[in-house]
Order: sequence, then C-alpha cells, then structure tokens
Amino acid sequence: MIVLSSLIPGLVGGLLATLLVVALKNFWVKVVEPWYEEKVYQDAHIEGRWKSQYTLDGSVREGTIELKRKAHAVSGTITLLTGPNKGKSFQFQGAFRNLIMTASYASTDKNALDRGTLTLMLVGNGRRLDGFMVAVHSVKLALHDFLKSVTHWEWTMLSGSGKTFGKGGSVLIGWWSWS
Repeated sequence: MIVLSSLIPGLVGGLLATLLVVALKNFWVKVVEPWYEEKVYQDAHIEGRWKSQYTLDGSVREGTIELKRKAHAVSGTITLLTGPNKGKSFQFQGAFRNLIMTASYASTDKNALDRGTLTLMLVGNGRRLDGFMVAVHSVKLALHDFLKSVTHWEWTMLSGSGKTFGKGGSVLIGWWSWS
C-alpha cells in the first residue's frame, strides 16, 4: 500500500508534465512559429483572387483561384467555370520561398482521382509566376494519353494585397505538363 501511494503521485505528475510539453509544442508550432514567420516574411505577396485560363484538348477552360498565404505556406481552391469539368473544385497547398511556389493539389470530390503538383517561379518583376504542372486526371487514365499533352495555363490576379504588384493586375502563368 505504501508503494502504491507513492506511485500514484509520480504517475499523475508524469502525465501532467507530458500533457504540458505536448500542449506547449503544439502552441509553438501552430501559433508562435507562423506568427514569427509572418513578421519576418519578405517574399512577394501573391495572395488574392485569380482568374485562370488554359486550353486542354482544344477546349478553353476558365476558372477562379482563391490563393491564401500565411508566411511561406500557400493554400487555396481552384474552381473551374467552363469546360467539361465545369463546377469542379481542387484544393492545393504548398510553399512560396525565394520566388518559387511549389504545391500539390487534389480534387475536392473524394471519388475523383484528379491530383498533381506544380512548381512556379516568380518572374517579370513580380507580375508572373511561370512554371509547370504534372497531373493525373480521371478523364485520361491511360498513361500514354496524358503524357503527350502540354497546356499553357494563365492566372490573372483579380484582387489581392497589392503590396508587391502595385496598381496593375498580375499574371500567374504555368504550363500543364504531362510529360
């Protein structure tokens, strides 16, 4: 009984210490680090609403992009407004560091296989991001079909922070690359 009475306070103290360390770590990672990164962030401010236009299989497709940025982390939603996938949405997340944005995206439809990655570099005095996307779409499941198609993709800023781009609109350009 003496061993048990001295063991219980030790176990309770150990559990409380563990919970405290886990809570402090989560607070540090989710609150302090992002706050500090946002304070010292010095890259371009690319967040905002964008218009997307690209041609795939001879069909011009347009969409809107809501691009969010918190320090170096970027995320957002792409919604297609025209084309065969009209109304379809994609979520993306990634990072924007040293003028390069890397991200991965996936369809918001849990039954769709559509997903891919993108790498874009800020060029044109902060007015464009040029780069490539590699994607797999459920419309083209045969590997030989979608490895042959390269499509130009353009995002034009509709509204945003304006901290980097000045008064003019900004363009985010990429090429859908299946090769």
